[in-house]
Amino acid sequence: MRPTSSLRLRGLLLSARGGTFLSESWLQALSTKCPRLRKLYLLHTDLRGLTGCHLLPPSLQMLELSSCELPLELCQKERKLCSPSGTKIETLVLNNVPSFTDHHLQSLNSWERLSRLELRDTFRVTANGLRSCAAKDGACGVEGLSRLKFLEIGINGRQGYQLQMASLGLGAGWLGLEELSLGGREVGPGLLCASRLKDLKRLCLWACTLSEMQIVRSCRLLRGLRQLEFVDVVFQSRQSSSVLGYRLCPQSALD
Repeated sequence: MRPTSSLRLRGLLLSARGGTFLSESWLQALSTKCPRLRKLYLLHTDLRGLTGCHLLPPSLQMLELSSCELPLELCQKERKLCSPSGTKIETLVLNNVPSFTDHHLQSLNSWERLSRLELRDTFRVTANGLRSCAAKDGACGVEGLSRLKFLEIGINGRQGYQLQMASLGLGAGWLGLEELSLGGREVGPGLLCASRLKDLKRLCLWACTLSEMQIVRSCRLLRGLRQLEFVDVVFQSRQSSSVLGYRLCPQSALD
């Protein structure tokens, strides 16, 4: 039998029975049975009973959480529970995880291999939280999420939440960040700050409405940009109020 390298699990958050199934003993068994597990996808899973990320399989390189519940301690105690090199996770994807806060975000500074972070509908992440994690020069070298190369921020889901405009935190700059993806209500604020990203080479804008002037201004300020991509973007004509819809537009080279 071929060793399992990826695993998808659906939890009980939307089940009539409720309850949890990801116990500490279950995760320990998973690490033993699947020693080469690289990718773990969790949907509708209650993780509030876990005490730390050290319980995840040590071989894990990608973790994706969709519509899950997190405990406040899941990442906050990371430094106490395992060494910075203890997690090999390189990619973290959060999709509609309202319990993910600035505190969780800041604790990711101890994930030394994290190079890709996707935040979709994480309503409690603020501009201050993002700003505090940005890679920047410090007294002891580069501080923050210093290995991050790809960042996605998008709010496109449920209504009723206060818009945090977390992408305004990009105004502090971010050393080494080469790819940025902005979606929904984070596109406008993010474009205002993208010029501060000196290492940015690729930009993706999705699920939004844009004017010609917004695109022109952004391209003029992003001197190092090599690739601009539009996904599910509606372009508003400057000459009239008509709206031009383009779906999955091809990538556009700017050089």
